[in-house]
Amino acid sequence: MHSDSSKYFERALNNKITEAQSAVENCVKQFLGVAPSSRAEAARLAAEKVGEVVQMLAPTDRPAWLTSLHQALAGAQAQHGSIHGTNAVYGIATEHLPAFLRHDWALGGKEPGTEIDFDQIYRRCVAESRLSELFDGTMALLTQIIESKEIDSIRAVDDINRVISMIRGTERRTFLSTHGAFWFLGTWLKNSGWELIGDVPGMGAIARGLRTTFDDLDAEMNRVDNAARAEFTSHTMPGRGHLEQPEIKLLNAPEDCDRGGE
Repeated sequence: MHSDSSKYFERALNNKITEAQSAVENCVKQFLGVAPSSRAEAARLAAEKVGEVVQMLAPTDRPAWLTSLHQALAGAQAQHGSIHGTNAVYGIATEHLPAFLRHDWALGGKEPGTEIDFDQIYRRCVAESRLSELFDGTMALLTQIIESKEIDSIRAVDDINRVISMIRGTERRTFLSTHGAFWFLGTWLKNSGWELIGDVPGMGAIARGLRTTFDDLDAEMNRVDNAARAEFTSHTMPGRGHLEQPEIKLLNAPEDCDRGGE
């Protein structure tokens, strides 16, 4: 009976987590998009879904960031029409969302001494890759857009500066900061970036450069992810044999991120 009840609870929890993750992703997309009227409802629904996950977990099983995420969503809902709401969602996209998508929700903890520092492996793979070069190239192109003075929307310029600031966070080379920046960039491009650049005369060269760099970045992210995952799963510890791989959810840019600026 206990086993059946546990399995039922785990299925219910996993369903709530999936719903909450989708709602948070949608909230970030709405705040990065061009339809302000949809932001309050998106934040409300995300806060509600995350709240349901919070309520299902005992305090000792709640990740430290979960309550903070819930509070940030409530703040985004209350201030959806101001810069404070946008900044709240920026923080969600930077730290909370990658953590939410990656977190291992297995309850009960792991055996002491069996954990491997995945970020250490990931940092080494990043250092041996072209990611820094490609992120720097992306920032340079976005900076050119701002410096061209062709964008007359203050909000659009602010959004580009946020993307640049997000990318600068990849200097830490952690899984969360790198994937958070890549997802944020891809979402901005899909929701408003490609359209914004395409509507400005004389941006053709920059648009083509950004599209090529983003495609290269996408491919390099996948290569680094695969390399880090392969090393992680092959890692062994003396006396413990082959370690079981925890679930590692890779946070990629939206699959339907159209490449504009033809």
